[in-house]
Amino acid sequence: MSLYCEGVEFDHAIDLSVWLNRLIYRPIDYEKPIQVFMKTLKERYAK
Repeated sequence: MSLYCEGVEFDHAIDLSVWLNRLIYRPIDYEKPIQVFMKTLKERYAK
């Protein structure tokens, strides 16, 4: 964890939580919802 937060300072615990959530809780194969929606539409109606 120290590798990622070297030199990073947070004024409030909420800022730290937001930063950690971006690192930890996002799935590896995360896609933005609009990308998933567009891909699904193309697959469904391309036939």
